[in-house]
Amino acid sequence: MWSTTDVILLLLLAICLFTDLREGKIYNKHTFPVFLLALTLSVIEGGLPGLKFSFLGAAAGLVIMLVPYLLGGMGAGDVKLVMVIGALKGAGFTLQAALATFIVGGLIAAVLITYRRQWLQTFSRLKEIIFLLFVIPTYKKYNYGSPALHADFSFPYGIAITAGTLIVLLMG
Repeated sequence: MWSTTDVILLLLLAICLFTDLREGKIYNKHTFPVFLLALTLSVIEGGLPGLKFSFLGAAAGLVIMLVPYLLGGMGAGDVKLVMVIGALKGAGFTLQAALATFIVGGLIAAVLITYRRQWLQTFSRLKEIIFLLFVIPTYKKYNYGSPALHADFSFPYGIAITAGTLIVLLMG
């Protein structure tokens, strides 16, 4: 049996997947109201401990997605969607969903790189990312989100987020 938060999550994922595929964006007008709804439901169902559950879940989503976002691997809408997933389902679920999301995202990327025959460019970019990760003092010298770093490698990450979340949700 699906819980109220499961149904809300499924609807949000469907809407965000649609807009990400169609327009390449996940909009605040979809994620922010659901975030507020998640907080409200958590207070109604669990009081202050429920609110803590939602905030910890949202924080887990932010922490997990922050580095890929800063490296230009995903957009802010993707990060906010994972935060809302956390607010609805908690930190434990969010960690599992993020792991599944990264696996699905990696598989999609591997297929696209193979199809586009971009393995050499990918390894070159990987070297650059590793360099940037270990040269923290020069952080401001680089534009991590530069389209030049990832223009040929992008795909709507909402696909991976939706698939990874659904895998965890269906596995119970």
